[in-house]
Amino acid sequence: MTDFMLTRRERAKLHDLIAHPHDAQPTLRAYALLWLDDGESVSDVAHRLGVTRQTVYNWASHFQARTDLQIAVRLADAPRSGRPCTAAGVIDPLIEAVIKRDPRSVGLSLDGLDGPAAGRVSARCTPTGGLFGQRPRSHRAVAHAVETSTSPTGPAPGDVAAS
Repeated sequence: MTDFMLTRRERAKLHDLIAHPHDAQPTLRAYALLWLDDGESVSDVAHRLGVTRQTVYNWASHFQARTDLQIAVRLADAPRSGRPCTAAGVIDPLIEAVIKRDPRSVGLSLDGLDGPAAGRVSARCTPTGGLFGQRPRSHRAVAHAVETSTSPTGPAPGDVAAS
């Protein structure tokens, strides 16, 4: 790829991005572009970064094709269509509704349990309190993990709040 050239401004921005990395992928791409601009072969750059030659060609062509954008945006992955979320906000209420019901009301049988276990499950199922009259253990474990998080910024948006 002999026709790949960066402007002085692009080189400076790429060096700055490498000096202050926030994400590994754009940093790798910045290195690749600087090495290509220094005259290294695509094969050498690909080998050095552990990617295919085609990947390096793709990075370079995408970078050159998006000259109207900022350097960081030019290095980032382009948006991908992917499958959209189809059940956003729908699944959790359904699960909560099922968890709060007696297992027998949704067709589950206690036949597979031994006598004492079936008795404990049967005794703890209440119409208003749900199975065992409490939230499932997995929910409590998640809430505990969020409460005891050592993250300096606290729980991420959408994390389960402690009850």
